Amino acid sequence: METLEKPILKWDINIQPWSFVTLTLYSDDIDELALHLQKKLAQAPKFFKNTPIVLAFGEDKDCIEIGIMQKILSILERYELHLSGCSGPDSWVPSVADFFNIPYLTQKDAVAHHSSLKSQTIGEPLRAGQQFYATEDVIALAKTHSGSEVISQGNIHAYARAQGRLLAGVNGDHTSRIFCQALDTELLSIAGIFMTKSQIPPEYLGKQCMAYLENGKIIIQLIQKDLV
Repeated sequence: METLEKPILKWDINIQPWSFVTLTLYSDDIDELALHLQKKLAQAPKFFKNTPIVLAFGEDKDCIEIGIMQKILSILERYELHLSGCSGPDSWVPSVADFFNIPYLTQKDAVAHHSSLKSQTIGEPLRAGQQFYATEDVIALAKTHSGSEVISQGNIHAYARAQGRLLAGVNGDHTSRIFCQALDTELLSIAGIFMTKSQIPPEYLGKQCMAYLENGKIIIQLIQKDLV
């Protein structure tokens, strides 16, 4: 009988509105999965480290054994890929997600995460006294130095050390968030609500963090801390 060969995994990298990588699983072969991850991560060993992962299952997959899922989680942990959610058929994935205490993303959520929101990129270091303003999301690929200022009407993604002032949702958008690869900012602001560096708990400084509003206050969360 002729069979159609499928890929083991499909990789999708999303940077807005929330930074994460989606892995769509096509095979239950654990050895194949481990080998694929080893080869993929060898190409960019630091890029995916401590990156939130959403594990997705296609509509043609009707189940997955608990033992297989446990092995998949172990492989992801081995390569420091942190599972933050899973997505797939509503008929069975929610129960698997509940069993492993993993957030479940509905198909609608998954599509929303891949929305085509515009963004602007900072490709060069932002020096003291410089200001960058955007009416959309900002992606800072270079260091923002002390005394600099990034102002965005949307989210801010800082993939290098952030030492300046980061102001998101300046048009009053309380859903805006700030993501930092290495949090070291003089000031964080979301929708006009501020937090200075002296107010940031020391355990978050220099770490990969997310800042968001909750009940009118800025909450800082270690991204890797709360991922399964």
